[in-house]
Amino acid sequence: MDLVLTLKTKRSLNTEQCFRARKAIEHLYYLVTVAGTPKYAEDEDIWIGWVKMGFDTSLREGPRGIPRTEKVRLETQVEPRFIGFRVDASNEGSLKVIGRVVERLEAIKESYQGKTDSERLDILSADENLAQMVLDPLVHVLGRHKNLRSEESQRIIRAAQDALVWLTDDDIISFHVN
Repeated sequence: MDLVLTLKTKRSLNTEQCFRARKAIEHLYYLVTVAGTPKYAEDEDIWIGWVKMGFDTSLREGPRGIPRTEKVRLETQVEPRFIGFRVDASNEGSLKVIGRVVERLEAIKESYQGKTDSERLDILSADENLAQMVLDPLVHVLGRHKNLRSEESQRIIRAAQDALVWLTDDDIISFHVN
């Protein structure tokens, strides 16, 4: 299954903004997939391995332990006033969550546009719908792992928060989900 997302922009995005938007979608896919699939959610090695690998925008692979058949594939089309993503993955549920997250970001854009990263983080973290879709499941799953250190859990949660902040960059003015 695939999901097509279009992010309308004020101007051409710079390379860092494009990488961040792409990585945000990838992180959301894996965070939702791992937290929402019991066999992955319960596997501490996946979470620990992902923290060790890191969440940098230049990384080109998902967390270890996810089979190739469930990896996400992203095609990016950058134009002067929009950036388009075709997100292809076998986990239909995760793609639907990403679609709902993007739709929610569109619905609440008046509340965060023109704000700093820190202000957007506060607004997005306080949104009940986004919390239910992304942050709450992570906190619940990570809290069950005894060998996962607090700082490791916080890095994973921060990756989810970064994804939301990156998708709400001030130069991104609207979202469309196909």
